[in-house]
This record gives sequence, C-alpha cells and structure tokens, in this order.
Amino acid sequence: KAFRVIDLSGFEMPPSLGGTSDSDSSSDITESDLDELPELPQHLQAPMGSVNSRRKSSTAALASAAAEKRHAQLMQGYDELRSFLEDREGASLIAWVKHFDKNGDLKVSREEFRDGLISIGFRCDDDMMALFDELDIDGDGELGLEEIDKAQAKVWQEFRHWCTDKYYSMEHILVSILGGLDGRVTQEEFAERLFQQGWTRV
Repeated sequence: KAFRVIDLSGFEMPPSLGGTSDSDSSSDITESDLDELPELPQHLQAPMGSVNSRRKSSTAALASAAAEKRHAQLMQGYDELRSFLEDREGASLIAWVKHFDKNGDLKVSREEFRDGLISIGFRCDDDMMALFDELDIDGDGELGLEEIDKAQAKVWQEFRHWCTDKYYSMEHILVSILGGLDGRVTQEEFAERLFQQGWTRV
C-alpha cells in the first residue's frame, strides 16, 4: 500500500506550544500564541468552498434517494390500484367510466378520484391522494384515463371515434346496438352486437 509523504519543512511551533526558545516562557497558551502559528502548506489546506460543495452534493444525493424511494412506494400503490380495477370490473376502462368519470368529460378531478376510490371500494388514504399528484404530471389538477392505463385509454378513444364516424346520434346508437331506447342487453350480447356492427376490438 502506498503512503503519502507529507512535507512539514519550515513548519515551526511557537515556544509556548512546545517550540524551542532561548528564554523561559509560560506553559499557558494565549491567543497571541495561536496567532503565531504558521499557515499549513497549501496541499494540506481544505478550501472552505470545496467543503461546502461536498456538503451540498451529499445533501442533494440524500434528497434524490428519498424522492426515488417515495416514487417507488407510490408506483406500488399505482400497480395495486390497476390490478384492483381490473379484478373488480374486468377492465380499468369499465371501472373508470362507472366509478370515476361519471359525467363523461374524460377528466377526473381530485374530488372525483377520491369519490371513485370510495365507490369502487379501494383504500382512500393520503398515499392514494399523493399518487394522484404524482400522476398529474402537467399539474392541472385532473387525471385522464391515459394516466391510469394508456392501453385502455387508446381503446376508449378509438371506440368514441368509431361511434362518431358510424352513428349520427345517441338514439341511432341505441337503436342499432340495443334495439331501441328501452332495450336491455347483457355484456356478452352488447359485445356481440358491436362486433356485428363492425367493431372488432371486443
């Protein structure tokens, strides 16, 4: 192992601190004695700026590590929520429409998100509301389905465009798919009629 040789040549202690002197002196160290201490060689000095810089870097690293840990915790909650939506309703899209975006404006506010969690029976705690803020990347206070499930959001967008191109009114949709304004069908029958109408992503 290599050892660094430190050159202390020319570094003398004042008499009261143990240095040599022709005259007697008191053993007490005074403030003037400290003033007599020569400066350390340049290579032994630690500039204050570099110390502060290292301290700031260390603080930033700790903050970054804490933020990454918190993000990982929130993403675990996100995975749990998606799995719960799929297990409860069969697809996150169905859960989104039934429990969260009830007014159909394609956006969910914090209040709607909280109400949706309660409606579907998922935990509604501080972590889930923090997850809302984490997913709300643009900070507009609203979430779209694409921020919960991009694949399902794409299907929902394509279906709405398909309906717009194929039908000219809601009544036309109801008559074509449900057989009338008061028509009732099961989920399987609905999927079959959509397929017959030309929607193949069922």
